[in-house]
This record gives sequence, C-alpha cells and structure tokens, in this order.
Amino acid sequence: MAVSEAQSDKTPVPLPRELPEPQWLGSLIFLQKLVLGTATLLTSAALISYSWSVHTHTQWNQQYQKLQMLKRQERGLTVAIETLENDLVQNLPHYESGLVRETRERSWYITVDPKPIPTPPDPTPTSPPLLPIRGY
Repeated sequence: MAVSEAQSDKTPVPLPRELPEPQWLGSLIFLQKLVLGTATLLTSAALISYSWSVHTHTQWNQQYQKLQMLKRQERGLTVAIETLENDLVQNLPHYESGLVRETRERSWYITVDPKPIPTPPDPTPTSPPLLPIRGY
C-alpha cells in the first residue's frame, strides 16, 4: 500500500538545481563560436576568390579568341591588299598610260581655317536628323 499511497500523492517534485557552468566550458564554447565564424569567413573568401578567378579566366579566354580572330582577319585583309596591288602592277600596261605613282611631291595638302564656319539655320525643321556613317 505504500506504493499506491505514493502514486496517489500528486505533489510536484522539485527539479534538480542547475549547476553553474564551469569557466573552462564557457571559454571552450566561446572558442568554438570564434573558430566557426572564422572558418565561415575564410570559406566564403575562398569561394569568392575562386569564382572571381574562374570568371576572369573565362573573360580572358573570350578576349583572346577575339584577338586571334582579328589577327586572322588582318592577315586576310593584308593578303587581299597585296594581291590587289600585285594584280594592279601586273596589269598596269593594260591601263591608260596616264597613271602615275603617288609621291610626296605630287600630293596636295589642305589646311583648315581655324575660324569656325557659321552654320545656316535649318530650312526644314521636319527633316529627319542625319545619322553618322558607320564603318570599320
């Protein structure tokens, strides 16, 4: 009956008192948080650095491919110009005899007046604006 009396008695049992945290445990927890924060920062910095280097390498490759393409085009244009000049020299007797090779003494130079030239007012304000000529 003693067991049944104890079960029927519904008095609350006090919880054990919480012991104060030892100082060494508190410093270990602080050290753990500090190391976790440092590891997070270093990992983030490593990932950012890696992604930046990959991005830079990719852009460098793209620009290098453009440079190589421009060099190929330049070589092609140089070959075309040389071919045209060679054809012109070979076929020179077939052209009129009035052709003369350009020299510095035969060139004309035009000097520009430093005064600005006044522009006349636009007679037709409804005309579309002139677009600049675009070329390579």
